[in-house]
Amino acid sequence: MSEFCPIKGFDHLEFYVGNAKQAAHFHSQGFGFTNTAYRGLETGDRQRASYGMEQDNIRLLLSTGLSPDYPIDQSAIRRILALRDRFNPIYL
Repeated sequence: MSEFCPIKGFDHLEFYVGNAKQAAHFHSQGFGFTNTAYRGLETGDRQRASYGMEQDNIRLLLSTGLSPDYPIDQSAIRRILALRDRFNPIYL
């Protein structure tokens, strides 16, 4: 019998969020995660900001793009435009 999903484990989950700093604060205060890593403007990355959050053996990476040309932001822009066109066709 073959397994449906043969994945045995993974290191972390990355979430693309609109505001990584706010999302990190929310996960820290609301769910007890600890901020263990940061990557962004202060560390020399001009394309994205990411916060590494940990709680026991759970690791999350919360990332946001810092320019509209970054793929994270391109994906978000496409989703927003699709929702706008679907629910408010006046703006077409």
